[in-house]
Amino acid sequence: MTNIDRIERAGGVDRPKLTPRQKNRKELKGLLTYHRHAVLKQLKLIGLDHDKNQQQLMAEALNMLFIKYGEGPIA
Repeated sequence: MTNIDRIERAGGVDRPKLTPRQKNRKELKGLLTYHRHAVLKQLKLIGLDHDKNQQQLMAEALNMLFIKYGEGPIA
């Protein structure tokens, strides 16, 4: 039981409401990598050229990697 659950049960405060963005990401986990500035710049340019955001490009890249190693595309 989390601290928020305990406080809520005791009648202390209401559970914070989730924003639409938070609801969409509720079951997701972040994946953080570090790269040179040129890598990020190139990723942004590819996204602009193909009308995709960084999230979409990274999902595409991860799926290509999974397929390369014999796994199914799940990103």
